[in-house]
Amino acid sequence: MAQVRIYGRRDVWVERELIRAFYERLCPVLGLDPDDLELTIVEMPKVNWGIRGVPADELTLSYPVTL
Repeated sequence: MAQVRIYGRRDVWVERELIRAFYERLCPVLGLDPDDLELTIVEMPKVNWGIRGVPADELTLSYPVTL
């Protein structure tokens, strides 16, 4: 099983494309049959993430993170 954790809520189409891309690109590289892999997407608010010693909702990054 693989788990992807993301900030907040994304559009359904984004999550569907992520799942498709994950299987299409990762399974061949790892030599896995798609039947042998399960993927879950876990969404949580930024306040529940700790990055560089602070909650992510207080973090200033040099790149954009949009929801």
